[in-house]
Amino acid sequence: MSDHDRFGPDDPWERELEDLGPLMRRQEQAEAEEPDPAFLQALRTRLVAEEQTAPAPPISIHGERRWHRVVFGGALSAAAVAAATVAVIVGTHQAGSPGRHQVAFALPTPNPTNLAQTFPVYGVGAGGGVPAPWTDTGGIPTGQPYGGHLTLRAHGFPAGPGRLPAYRLARPAFAVPRIRALAGMLHIDGHIKRSNQPSGKWTYVWKPPRLPSDPIDRSIAVHLQTGQLIFHNLDISIILPGSELPLNDPRNVSVARAWLTKLGWPGNSMPVHQPTSPQEADRLNTVTLGWAGATPADLPAAVLVIERGTVIDADLWPPVSRRGSVRVDSYVAAWAKVRAGRVPVGLAVQIYPATDGSGTLQRATVLQIFTRTPSGALYLAPAYRFEGLATIPGHGSYRWYAFVPAQK
Repeated sequence: MSDHDRFGPDDPWERELEDLGPLMRRQEQAEAEEPDPAFLQALRTRLVAEEQTAPAPPISIHGERRWHRVVFGGALSAAAVAAATVAVIVGTHQAGSPGRHQVAFALPTPNPTNLAQTFPVYGVGAGGGVPAPWTDTGGIPTGQPYGGHLTLRAHGFPAGPGRLPAYRLARPAFAVPRIRALAGMLHIDGHIKRSNQPSGKWTYVWKPPRLPSDPIDRSIAVHLQTGQLIFHNLDISIILPGSELPLNDPRNVSVARAWLTKLGWPGNSMPVHQPTSPQEADRLNTVTLGWAGATPADLPAAVLVIERGTVIDADLWPPVSRRGSVRVDSYVAAWAKVRAGRVPVGLAVQIYPATDGSGTLQRATVLQIFTRTPSGALYLAPAYRFEGLATIPGHGSYRWYAFVPAQK
């Protein structure tokens, strides 16, 4: 069956979506059940022969490195990895609702691609034509590391926090089972369809344009692995050139929050996102909001393009579902990784060919890194953000940036 075949109410895919919501919610509830402490202790002792220890305090997690950095020898199997994962205890609440209980989740370490996603973008081009429902035209484009080597210096660091918060985002169950209702709220007529794309599997509803009598191209798509939601509302009468408002203009922020709240996101609790890249700061007629209940992150949770008081484009990620804290390295240990070249470094300008230079550290802060695993699970993982001024011989002085994962 092609992506453009229309499904009726009795189509198997329609029935599958009706069953998918309860199934996803049961899966999340099963994952959220707190394991028996005595069983956990016995299993961990048996598999990794560790000494008996007191149960971990609630609402905390132990820093856990990604699987490709851990080597198990002898007869240890995947069960040992599972034992380590379920031993990670954090606090949680249902997305968009109050209340919390204890669950387990493993926090992945952001990879170099995650660490560079807010680096400056050079030469962003604009595409034409009607975008497909799964084409992200509103999100903030991600950048690339600088190709040259920078010799960096610093003078003194604070003692460090010891622990930092970490978060897991809601699964696709937050939006996928509601796609018919969401499409109705957004006045998108059509049947639910699905499509396999290089970015993954999508379910969507699309009202394509029928020019000139019907110039509206309106669609909604939800990613079946991550829960990302993309909305297009390209009405020619709306997108004609009009007034240009700066990023996060208060009038547009009010429109965005009301629109998100209608769709079930905690719009009124989502803070205005402070730009972390030039490509975000330069946006016009755009609202960027962060995650409700979380500390600031590198990327926004929601990007909405608004023209004349109407949302014409939106890129949304699921809200926070679980939260906890993780033991972290010191600023000094993180800075050593920057100097050793173990993390990517970004530069505010493009220099070709890339030339080596030197620089100094001017500021060190903490920021959450939006992190996606191969399976599609989404996290906000704490990181140190270093920035300063670098001098490139023959070119000038420019801002440089670097992120280092904070968890031990």
